[in-house]
Amino acid sequence: MDRYITIVRDTLLKESTSGRFFTDDGAVQGYTLEPHAINWATEKKLRGHTAIPCGKYKISVYASPRQKEEVALLANVPHFTMVEIHVGNFPKDTQGCILVGSERTIHQSLGQVHIFWSRKKFTDLMIWIRKRLERKDDVWVIVS
Repeated sequence: MDRYITIVRDTLLKESTSGRFFTDDGAVQGYTLEPHAINWATEKKLRGHTAIPCGKYKISVYASPRQKEEVALLANVPHFTMVEIHVGNFPKDTQGCILVGSERTIHQSLGQVHIFWSRKKFTDLMIWIRKRLERKDDVWVIVS
C-alpha cells in the first residue's frame, strides 16, 4: 500500500521556504523549513541554499553520517543527492534538506522562517515512517 506525507509550501522568502506537512491519515502534521525555492526555468541551483523541485519522492530510512542518526531519505530528487528530512530550526540547518517542526515564526524583514520543537516533530514523523515501512508499505513525500 502506498502511504503519503504531503508538503504544501506556503511561505517563499529570500532565504528560506516554509510550508505545512501532514501524513495521509492525519496522525502527524506540522511545519517544514527548506532553503530558498527557485524557479527552475530561470534560476540556477546554489548548493545547500536551494529547495528541491516540487514532486513525488519515495522515502527510505537511512543512517545519516552527517546527522549521526537515522533520517528519512528521499530518492531520485532531480539535481540533488542525499536529500534528508532531519532536525533543525534555522535556514542554515537545512543544507538543501527538509526540516520539520511544531511551530514557526516568519521573519519577513530577514527573509527567513524559523521552526521550533523540531526534535519532537521529527521523532513523531520517523515513528510513523518506520511503522509503515515495517508493514512493507511504500512511503512517499509529495512536495507542492
